[in-house]
Amino acid sequence: ETQRQKSEHQYHIHVLRSVNIVFKTPRILWTVLLAGLMGFAFRSCFWLYEPYLKTVHIEVVWYGTVFFFFNGVAALSAKFITHRFNSYRRVLLGLGIILAASYLLPALFVYPWAIGIIASQQIVRGMYRPTLNAYINRQIDDQYRATVISIVSLSANLSYACLAPLVGTSLDTWGAIPTYVWMGTVTLGGILLLGLLRKIQRLRQPMEISPEEGPRLE
Repeated sequence: ETQRQKSEHQYHIHVLRSVNIVFKTPRILWTVLLAGLMGFAFRSCFWLYEPYLKTVHIEVVWYGTVFFFFNGVAALSAKFITHRFNSYRRVLLGLGIILAASYLLPALFVYPWAIGIIASQQIVRGMYRPTLNAYINRQIDDQYRATVISIVSLSANLSYACLAPLVGTSLDTWGAIPTYVWMGTVTLGGILLLGLLRKIQRLRQPMEISPEEGPRLE
């Protein structure tokens, strides 16, 4: 196994230095915000499958086939599409747009065949995490990498834990289609804002320097 550089600091100092890197490295701070959005928007989609299948009158007997199809799309995406693009940032933004479309289009076309559109969420499932980790790995020194990835994961977990109850409340109050509409709108709006934020960051600091290692690539 490849030798990894270990931190020379005590654990609590190491964590504090990692948090400092997150806030001082624009790309990583952007990644934390992206993870917060995607953590909520993507993890919530699983709980919206069954309400939509009921809405379009797909019988329970077909649920296994539908989920088999979904898992197949995720596996093929992870196998054949991941890491085929040079710009991880653009891929991450593209996955966010795909996720937003997978909410909005099924709300517009409320038909059984719309599960084919919802299946595009599985492209996000297959590609998102490997792409996100690869993007982080290009920015952070080896000794801080695992901790920074954990901080990014924490952002996703916290956003989902705090905001997921809104999805359940929305389903109980308004039903599946309105929930799909606002979920898609929030996801699309968040991705567009993140794209704008990244442009602002690049204008302010064209050649970004990691606090630990120096210039990084997109």
